[in-house]
Amino acid sequence: MTNLIDQQKADLAAAFRWAARLNLHEAVANHFSLAVNNDGTRFIINPNQSHFSLIEASDIIELDANDPASLTGPDAPDVTAWGLHRGIHRQCPHARCVMHVHSNYAKVLA
Repeated sequence: MTNLIDQQKADLAAAFRWAARLNLHEAVANHFSLAVNNDGTRFIINPNQSHFSLIEASDIIELDANDPASLTGPDAPDVTAWGLHRGIHRQCPHARCVMHVHSNYAKVLA
């Protein structure tokens, strides 16, 4: 039987691939994260430099928002993605999923 975090990783990976199908991405500097504990201090996120269309559940990494050493692991997100997702999950634990993209349409709206 699949545990909850494995299922969450599978769901998040599917969201990445679906976003790529809808062309809601740009290159590899985009991140989605999902809080996996109640206070938002642990979250799963895509690895750095991975194209959304290629991400699988086994690629998703788990990070601790209170541990800066999370940035030293293999495939850790860059410091900008870390700061954005870490900050939102820590300060807004009710925001379970954070999606950060650089699609052409988002840039126009920004």
